[in-house]
Amino acid sequence: MKTKRYLAVIFLTISLFLCVGCQYDKVGALNQVAAPDNTFISQEFTLPVTLAPGETVQYEIVGSLCTEGSFENKAIQLLLSGSTYGSVYWDFPYQSPHYSYVRAACKAGYVTINIDRIGIGKSSHPPGDDVTIYSNAYVVDQIIKALRSGQIGDVSFDHVILVGHSLGSTISLIIAEQYPDDIDGVILEGFLHKGVTPRGLSTEFYPANQDPRFSHLNLDVNYNTTEPGKRTIFYHLPNADQAVIEMDEETKETLTNGEIKSSLGTIGSKKSKLLMVPTLIIIGQFDAFFCVGDQGCVDTAEIVKSEQPFFSPETCLEVFIVPDSGHDINLHRNAQATFTSMLNWADQHVGANDAKDGVCNH
Repeated sequence: MKTKRYLAVIFLTISLFLCVGCQYDKVGALNQVAAPDNTFISQEFTLPVTLAPGETVQYEIVGSLCTEGSFENKAIQLLLSGSTYGSVYWDFPYQSPHYSYVRAACKAGYVTINIDRIGIGKSSHPPGDDVTIYSNAYVVDQIIKALRSGQIGDVSFDHVILVGHSLGSTISLIIAEQYPDDIDGVILEGFLHKGVTPRGLSTEFYPANQDPRFSHLNLDVNYNTTEPGKRTIFYHLPNADQAVIEMDEETKETLTNGEIKSSLGTIGSKKSKLLMVPTLIIIGQFDAFFCVGDQGCVDTAEIVKSEQPFFSPETCLEVFIVPDSGHDINLHRNAQATFTSMLNWADQHVGANDAKDGVCNH
């Protein structure tokens, strides 16, 4: 008999580590052969990591660096998917590049690093109780240090923007708390501190080892996924393509009990007060987990007023509401307009080439 777990709040993103249409080089140094400025290039990499300081057991993170033209002298955006999503969320294979934030960011002059988080996709799957938002944050800290020191692809990056979705946004706040020097700017998708009251909705989870998609992985009982047919909760259906939702089901990922337990209490906490870099919150108008009422989230000023106590003045907090969108902002028909807003903000506060050191004007 299937074990069901009913959750009401923590979620986020998708990615099976696909970079549709990418040109792959060997793992290691990036191919430095000169290419036209508009040539899209992807470099797959594997990075050994541990789950906590002092631990000796190593796991692997798999991801890709992508760019148009050269990798040199650019800011990099590190993309963190939400629960039950992997790298596919940021580089969705259906109708690419329409739903690909990776493609949009690279076209705008950034390098992206799109990973399968620990416990997701091609990356290692440690015991589920060990995969928490804190071990996720420590893994990301190792990735950022590797990026800054040139250990990934023999290219060093001086400016790093963290882009999280849902659970990835929660992990971003832990990084801000524990590793404040890691980042130059933060984009938090699908996340608010207040008003976390689903409109009578809950998502049904069950052990991932009971789902045919994960049966070959021998995952322990602390890995969960959504039951078949439950992905619609992430969408505002009038503005979503059924083919996207079907591919979402095909490429869904997992959420661990460790992530659930460690996330409790973080959404309403003031860990975000430790952020000292420019910050953008981007939320779907009809995000079922954060926006209540028939009209959803409609008043940007009200959200700023509600969120401001959770952030320091140094963040110069900005909020953008994506009209007619649900929780999975990247996967609605108006994704391109959303990407433009995110990248315009990134240009203003950090910059793709002429980086601004993450300083905002009060």
